[in-house]
Amino acid sequence: MDIQYSMGHITVPENNSPDPVGKWLVAPNKWSIDGFRLVGPLLPQNFQLIDITGEKMRVVYDMPIPLGEPHYAKIIRAERIKALDVYPPGTDIYTFKRHPHAIELGHERVERKQDGGRWVTEAGRPL
Repeated sequence: MDIQYSMGHITVPENNSPDPVGKWLVAPNKWSIDGFRLVGPLLPQNFQLIDITGEKMRVVYDMPIPLGEPHYAKIIRAERIKALDVYPPGTDIYTFKRHPHAIELGHERVERKQDGGRWVTEAGRPL
């Protein structure tokens, strides 16, 4: 199928594994010639999401991206990501102590209400 000009490296989920999966292909394109408005001295790059399940592939989304030449993109299954508990939730990244407005896990919320004739926004229940 035709894609945007000067394609970078295509990727599909788990493309470097012995068991590639999925029904999508991402084409990170180096220059989006005539695809989007000019944004200064450089032309924007773009990612094209391509459905590869049918008889013919088709572009389902075309997204401009800012600076940076797209190369070597990887798509992996979310369950392969093993998160590290480096800092407990609610840690202030500048002081490495509990942030004074940290929210207790499981009590996340955003509420907008009237207080004394003005609107206020409250978020979560503090620890």
